Amino acid sequence: LKDAIDKLSEANGSSDGMLQGSLQRIAMLEEQLKVAKEQRHAAEKAKAVLEEHVTAQAEAAKAAAEEHLRVITEYQTRIQELEGEVTVLTQKCDDKDAQILALQNQLAAAQQ
Repeated sequence: LKDAIDKLSEANGSSDGMLQGSLQRIAMLEEQLKVAKEQRHAAEKAKAVLEEHVTAQAEAAKAAAEEHLRVITEYQTRIQELEGEVTVLTQKCDDKDAQILALQNQLAAAQQ
């Protein structure tokens, strides 16, 4: 009977050890799960911040490009206006040159 009790106690002790080991393993896995969830949450927050930053940069770049395009369009319009003015002034100069030539011809004819 004593041998049976000793074997039962030994088996029970072994079971307790296995149970204790399993409980420790479960606790360790729960801690790893907790850490993994925290890391995932931190990664999701970092992703959201990065996406917000990239979106803000893209919007700023788009606004800058649109402003550059607006300024270029204004310059092109002004250049066309100036080219028109140059054409008008060139025509006026040509008209004055023709008037001067006509007056020179009249003067030459009058001097003869």
